[in-house]
Amino acid sequence: MTEQLELGQVSHGAHLVVEDDLALNWGGDVPVFASPVLIGFVEKTCVEALDGLLPDGFITVGVGFDFMHLAPAPLGDFVQATVKLDGIHGKQLKFSVSVRSEHGLLSSGSHIRAIVSRRRFMEKLESRQKAEAAVPVAAS
Repeated sequence: MTEQLELGQVSHGAHLVVEDDLALNWGGDVPVFASPVLIGFVEKTCVEALDGLLPDGFITVGVGFDFMHLAPAPLGDFVQATVKLDGIHGKQLKFSVSVRSEHGLLSSGSHIRAIVSRRRFMEKLESRQKAEAAVPVAAS
């Protein structure tokens, strides 16, 4: 399942900080690149790094996040992520990550993704949705 993956492979992603990315839109009160958007950007970069390398019917899901948001990035900043596949442990893939802008380092750490069957994942999701739909809503 991981035969096409190579330890040490490096991928890059780029993102322009736009209005929707600002902490002001995520519960914060400053006009800087929001941490939830940073996390999503790192995840997207890792997913893109694996594009075409997994067997048909398999995807990865984020299961571990251990990185720091070290510095602010303002509206209009161009940020770049570098992700490196550092570990393959069964179905878990560990990436080292760093995010930089023209002003320096914004974030560094690691991210873990698990390889799963897309069909089984969707079956579990549908099962959870049905179970939630069956639970009566309490009256206020």
